[in-house]
Amino acid sequence: MSFLYDITAAPELATQMVEAVRAGASEALRSRAVGLKAQAKSEADGDFVTQGDKASQAAIFTLLPDQATIDGRLQPIGFYGEEAMHESYVFPKDAVWRWCVDPIDGTKPYYNGEPYWCVSIALQVYHKDKDSWKSVLAALYRATAQDTASKLQGKVYWALQGAGAYALDLTTGNQRKLERPNPLASVVEFEADPEIATDHARAYAGQAKALLDSKGLTHNWRRSICYSTCEMLEGEKAAVIQGIAGPFDWDIAAISLIAVEAGAYASFAPRVRFGEYWRYPAIMSWDPWLFKQLVPQSS
Repeated sequence: MSFLYDITAAPELATQMVEAVRAGASEALRSRAVGLKAQAKSEADGDFVTQGDKASQAAIFTLLPDQATIDGRLQPIGFYGEEAMHESYVFPKDAVWRWCVDPIDGTKPYYNGEPYWCVSIALQVYHKDKDSWKSVLAALYRATAQDTASKLQGKVYWALQGAGAYALDLTTGNQRKLERPNPLASVVEFEADPEIATDHARAYAGQAKALLDSKGLTHNWRRSICYSTCEMLEGEKAAVIQGIAGPFDWDIAAISLIAVEAGAYASFAPRVRFGEYWRYPAIMSWDPWLFKQLVPQSS
């Protein structure tokens, strides 16, 4: 693979990004230790936010640089986070680079005291011809049940476009390059929410489950797609299938790069209709045949 962009500061940015996901996770745990209050974002979908989400994003924001040398010149970098930024923050004019942040992917399990959540960061560049953002540097922190605010014991998964993906064990300090596990797991992470699914979505869900059953593959469900992706990267899942709301780039900003750089097959289109919303199924798998069978037709 080749580098699409000359990121002179890539090693420094990668270090800052890894430190930022760690800081975000620590702040989230610190907030949870003193007690959380949930605040609804939308009554329509039941989504909510906690002070842990906001504290995590604030910690991340303070550690990520707002400019870097890219393609031979110093360029401004904007900040795009899931939680609302302070009104004093202004996205740099004409900036084509941004940090895309999900301070806690899996707020519900985080709020419930479960370890099934992640902190996600990606450096993205804007493609004007496609009116879309592409990740070129990304990191995830996968929470564990043993984590405390003062000591994280999980792993950071990170990737640089064209340079592969890696897992950094914070307990041992060891880092390894991610690659296809052998043997493959027999479990597929699958999101199925009948309360919001239309007939079209249920049809896709039914077809996918029938395929899995026919191959002797079991399937279960968890809210954090980032956490599920980490499980797949570790060989704990054969594939991940989850619906992602189209506008929410922070959900897939990091995993879209890390999974591909690790060598997995990945797709975040075409669209499937869920209720009033178009959703883009995120489908990732180590197995090319399984991946091809799971990608739905455009609707």
